[in-house]
Amino acid sequence: MERTAESSREESRARRDSYLRSACRARPEGRGGGGAMPGSGRDPIGDTIVGDLGSDEPQVEAGQSPTESPWRTKNESEVETQNGSQGVGNSARQEGSNDANQGAVDIDEMELDDEFSTPDGYSPNVIAQEQSATNSSTDAVGRVPLDARAVVASTTPPDLGDEDLHRPKTFPETRNTTTLAGAGTSDPGAVDHRQAENAPRKPNERDRSATEGRRQVLAPRQARPPEDAHEYTVKVEDVSVVDRGYASWNYALVEQLLLAGPTSGEALLCVNSRVLARVSEQAGLGSRTPEEAERQFTASVSHFYRRRVLGHSARLRALRRCSSDGSPDCVAFLAGSVLAAFRMQSDWELSGSAYYRRLADLLECEMHGGHPRGFDPLVFESLWVYLATWLLKTHGRRLAMPKGDVGFRRFVALPLAHAPLRSMDIEKLSTFFCWAGYPPGARARPDRILTDLKRWQRSKNILTPIGADALSDGRSSAVAAQVGTVLEAWDGSLYEATGKRRALVEIQFDVVQRSPVFSYLPRRPSGFPRLFDDGERVFEASDEGWYDPEQLLPTDGRLLQDGFEWNSHDSRIDYTMWRPGASVIPFAPSSSYSGFLSSRRLLRGVKCSVLCRDNIVPIVKDYLNEVAQRPMIPVSDPRLPNGWSMFRDVSARVAMGPPAGLEALEVDEDIRLVVEGGLRIGRSWSWIMGAPPRLVVSGVEAHERVTVNGAPVEVDVNGRLLGGGIFDEPGDYLIEVGRLRRRITMEQPQVSVHRQADLRKPPEADQQKTIALPVGSWTLIGNSPIQVTYRHGAFFRGTIASCPFHPIWAIKVGAGPGALVAATGDPSPLIRLSVRSLKGRALTLAEQWSNVVYSAHIRRPQFVGLNGTVPDEAIGRIWAEYVSLAKAIKRSLKKLR
Repeated sequence: MERTAESSREESRARRDSYLRSACRARPEGRGGGGAMPGSGRDPIGDTIVGDLGSDEPQVEAGQSPTESPWRTKNESEVETQNGSQGVGNSARQEGSNDANQGAVDIDEMELDDEFSTPDGYSPNVIAQEQSATNSSTDAVGRVPLDARAVVASTTPPDLGDEDLHRPKTFPETRNTTTLAGAGTSDPGAVDHRQAENAPRKPNERDRSATEGRRQVLAPRQARPPEDAHEYTVKVEDVSVVDRGYASWNYALVEQLLLAGPTSGEALLCVNSRVLARVSEQAGLGSRTPEEAERQFTASVSHFYRRRVLGHSARLRALRRCSSDGSPDCVAFLAGSVLAAFRMQSDWELSGSAYYRRLADLLECEMHGGHPRGFDPLVFESLWVYLATWLLKTHGRRLAMPKGDVGFRRFVALPLAHAPLRSMDIEKLSTFFCWAGYPPGARARPDRILTDLKRWQRSKNILTPIGADALSDGRSSAVAAQVGTVLEAWDGSLYEATGKRRALVEIQFDVVQRSPVFSYLPRRPSGFPRLFDDGERVFEASDEGWYDPEQLLPTDGRLLQDGFEWNSHDSRIDYTMWRPGASVIPFAPSSSYSGFLSSRRLLRGVKCSVLCRDNIVPIVKDYLNEVAQRPMIPVSDPRLPNGWSMFRDVSARVAMGPPAGLEALEVDEDIRLVVEGGLRIGRSWSWIMGAPPRLVVSGVEAHERVTVNGAPVEVDVNGRLLGGGIFDEPGDYLIEVGRLRRRITMEQPQVSVHRQADLRKPPEADQQKTIALPVGSWTLIGNSPIQVTYRHGAFFRGTIASCPFHPIWAIKVGAGPGALVAATGDPSPLIRLSVRSLKGRALTLAEQWSNVVYSAHIRRPQFVGLNGTVPDEAIGRIWAEYVSLAKAIKRSLKKLR
């Protein structure tokens, strides 16, 4: 029985193949000879107009031209797949299921599936229809271009065997329907099995042919016309109300990616984990690791998509508008679509709607009709056009859009235009940066990047085939722009295939007691050990992705010039701390701590410092004189690294190209906000009430206003915001200058001063008092001259300090001018003691107490509040009493000597 069934199936296949060959033969030349003319849409026998069987759009009359997308060419008019091709047999079965009297030949075994198509535009599994009956053969299956015209063959079959047919055995009129989709070629027999990307899988009802056995040839399959990209005018809730986190990311991406950098090239919405981490830090969203930044970004996008898109009847159209901050609502969503494309390993994954499945995973929603729920490809396309129009009209910049020869599907090509290199290639760029000698965070010219990248690929051949193709074809300019964006976000970390990991060592500079102090400050990327020991140096992990600093000695000048690597081995992994050699190192203020940190460029309008080799001092001096618009004097000091000199207080006023070898001294013209000091809460832009930061704005033009919550604020020549009492009240403060917007928050401190074990005792039983201190070295004093203690705030975020008395003042005195005096609470009356009655340690404490008060007084201190205390005139008068007592103690001590 098995052999009989098998023989029956073999005979059925043979009859079916014979029928298909006869159905595909063209008629002799004459009426309908050689098939229909390309695009005629007429039956070759009866001149009957036949509609598109694979689309839910209205039928197109013969000769009617489709509406093309603005960036599409005649070679791109092929219809794109919505949820992967189903093959010809699937279409036939679906047709037959609508009418029990109709049948279709099941040709599933031909495997006309898009997922096996080749990337060069050909499919090995399609039917090639010959123009002549004499040329037809059993080898009619071959490689033909995918841009063939849509053809449907409809005939009355011979007596086929029913074993292989999913149809009733008896039907009066059987029609074998084979959809051969495509467009853009003159060969009517060329075949492409793919369905339109934007067409649901519902075949239209079709009238039967008037003549049995007549073959009908379809007009070319027409793409759905693009949707008008006009602004959505129906009033909806502002994006900041729907999701504040999404609104913050949305504006940050506009500011940091679309509007940053030179205006000559195309703007790229290029996002990956490192770029998102840099955007988060520079936009004031918090300092995060790349993994944390990507998680928070995708969570914000998916949450906003569910609330705004799925929760609104207009769906994606509701994003085609601008929010209250002036930025289009769709930017972060489109960046998420780019991130989904970036995660694709290769272009092979484009088949079978792999991209849309990845997008659905990012949006955390299910697939529906081949796309994420609520997603319409045409509206998605209109969002890109809307953003491109807004960017051009508002800022004179051009958004990267697909070129005419992209070779990808119409809608997927939009995000792919911003991610020519995928994740596998981006992960290898750190190796390229080290090979080419690019310093972390640097800006390089696109032509240099392109030249170096091609040399690296020729010598190493490391890029994937997809990346290599993008580098060599028309996408090379987009590749250079993408690599430049990744370079600016690169922090110097490197993960090699051998398991070796590398982290960059920054240099910190500060002035302590009028003396320059330099320190090594290693970064600590994710995965690095808490303790790094290379046998000579030991670094212990701090917070915020850094190790604790170690002093840089004057004898280390050679290390800075030549560069260095420190190696440690832990858990079968080799870890390396490194710094490239340099002849010049710029230092700029940082938002993480007081002092200066090695930078990639100079900030315009903000005091910076420059360390350079002695042998290039004249060249550096000439350049700094030009950019600072005043004479700059180099400083030599025995505490500087040997062979190096320093320029202090370099405030760049103009931007100009630096000489060769001094690219690190390029002037950054972008507007940036630097926060200094204050008691910061965690990694967010929040500070303790009474200990606000000092704000410095760089890159501000003379005509640009700086406002805080809409009120104008004066800025001095060095970019510092003037005016005390700006942050006296708790709440949010919006700082705006130019296109920059930053929001900082002042919060009331909520610190529990008692441990759980201490709750059994009354508070007065414990004499230790707890107080939150900002960054830096502080001295706490009480209302008695023998109550004094020193505390050092943590390197980045301050500390919670304790002392054995009730502190009245927290005093911070540096080497330079100025001092900070913080009232920690309501000052208590002074306890006056006779210096002559003090002995031993008590006398030493009284001397320290008076020195601290007097040193702060002669520097004309600034009064600040801690723990909710706001300084007023009464506090000033009480401080004057402490100053008076300090002077008296100093006079008495002088007499005792």
